[in-house]
Amino acid sequence: MCPAHRKRGQGGLPRGLVRNKAKGKTYWRFLYTDHHGDRQSVQIGAVSKREAVTTAHQLLAELSEKGRLHPSDAPASVGWSEFVDGYYLAYLEEQKAPATIASERASLGWLGEYFLAMPITAITTGDVEDYKRWRRVHRGAHGKGKARRVPKGQTSARTINLNLQAFRNVMNYARQLGKLEQVPEVIRLPEKAERRPRKYIEANQFETVIDAAGPKRRLLVMFALYTGMRPGEIASRTLADLEFDRGLIRVDDHPEQGFMVKAGQRRLVPMLPKLQEELEAARDEFPTSGPIFEGQSLKMTLRRASKAAGLDFVLSPHGCRHSFATRAASDRWPIRLLQDWLGHSDLRMISEVYVHLDEKPLQDQAVRTRWGEDAKVIDLHKKDG
Repeated sequence: MCPAHRKRGQGGLPRGLVRNKAKGKTYWRFLYTDHHGDRQSVQIGAVSKREAVTTAHQLLAELSEKGRLHPSDAPASVGWSEFVDGYYLAYLEEQKAPATIASERASLGWLGEYFLAMPITAITTGDVEDYKRWRRVHRGAHGKGKARRVPKGQTSARTINLNLQAFRNVMNYARQLGKLEQVPEVIRLPEKAERRPRKYIEANQFETVIDAAGPKRRLLVMFALYTGMRPGEIASRTLADLEFDRGLIRVDDHPEQGFMVKAGQRRLVPMLPKLQEELEAARDEFPTSGPIFEGQSLKMTLRRASKAAGLDFVLSPHGCRHSFATRAASDRWPIRLLQDWLGHSDLRMISEVYVHLDEKPLQDQAVRTRWGEDAKVIDLHKKDG
């Protein structure tokens, strides 16, 4: 289904786009009033409705830019692609982490393939619903008119929902800049309940997997399991990030390595006693500059360790993060503390994903963990100094 430009035209067509049928074919032309007040016509030809709509919007934008349109025919607002290219991408590059930027750019490619030059103020909830139906059956390359209809199989609801999130981000930013009064309602598609289960290890398996990694890689695996950091955060930590005197690990940007913390969630992660003991023992072996685990692949190390430990699955780097969170939830860590420790911007990520193993609510109070004799939870909200 093509974009439904309902605001200014009829039958879902942009204003000025006219079709005529002759000899079994549909011919399109674009009518407009020029800056002198004279009526003009541009022949588009026997093309598809989608191509005709695209051409009409391109003509409208070109004529408006050159000042050749009468005020009554001038576009009411900036077009989708113009806003994304001229405003949003710069904001995206400044605010988001590289992985997030890459993912959102992919979604923006599909959205741009569909909405093109459509004015952002003309996009309605109905247009978003049309996009969902169109995206469901179109896959392949995007961004240059190469999206193709796929007869077998459909785009997953999860992928479409990622596109819809990118759409919301763009429209919210447009509203923030004052270019849009109201953001159209976006209704997410229901995702399959039987999503692939997250693979993690239990607390009594931590040491088994760590030892299975071997003497040269055990510290890398322990670091992943005892901090809950993201793989990129682990790979970019330097000796300067380890504050042994305070028992903290600083998670911050390292632009010299091309690493930026996801969603700007810079934070301090406490060293649990066992991990601090191991890190201090290996302190002299760490490079004075650059990553402390340089040249060590966490993914490959976990693959070998999983097999050596007798696991019936391969523990992934993110699986270590989930294992940490699950164990912390079992030990009654405050949910807000767990959110800050893991660097989640949305509290729902903790309550819906990680705290799945126990229906008892986490108590938001000082607690002690069983991960060390004298281990205690550090208040991450307390100001440094």
